[in-house]
Amino acid sequence: MLNLDVPFEIRRIIEIAGYIDRDAEKWLIHTSTAMETYAERPIAASDTVVMAARSAWPLYQKCHAYVCQAGRTFRPVERIAFYTDSVVQKDVPLVRHRRDGVDWSEASAASLSASQDSNDRKIASVIEISRGLGWTDGVYQVFLLTRDGDPQHRSLPSPIRHQGVGRGSAFTQKQRYVSLHALETAVTTADL
Repeated sequence: MLNLDVPFEIRRIIEIAGYIDRDAEKWLIHTSTAMETYAERPIAASDTVVMAARSAWPLYQKCHAYVCQAGRTFRPVERIAFYTDSVVQKDVPLVRHRRDGVDWSEASAASLSASQDSNDRKIASVIEISRGLGWTDGVYQVFLLTRDGDPQHRSLPSPIRHQGVGRGSAFTQKQRYVSLHALETAVTTADL
């Protein structure tokens, strides 16, 4: 149970019930208290960082990585979530590998792509894709992340909307720490 994605399994049970009988699906949605019970469980420490992600979200969608300036500090986290366009996006990937101080040149990408280490080759791919999106030479920090379909990847039932308006009211302008549990049970960012 500790490694089970409970909200995903609940959604899957309801979906399967719908294949058998639409009335059964509606009845389960109406009567189930599984998510309410799940929401009351003890919450783990803040294991997820929510990143302001105007340019990071499109990069994640293309190469399943997060890239930021070298030397940027983070608390120990297991996952990254992306906040862009006033919503926390549905994908909450697991951090597979983190490396700081990566040279973002074509020569570095070529060297890394020739490596025997699979993380080196993935970082080379991230460099090549990001350079195609306009990321220039420099030194960066790279997080290699899971993608949908990976058993350790988590997807929220829907994006989490931020209802604040006006200048400076964003949910986060850099990074904010929350628990995966809080993300899985939130309806709006006010719940976080």
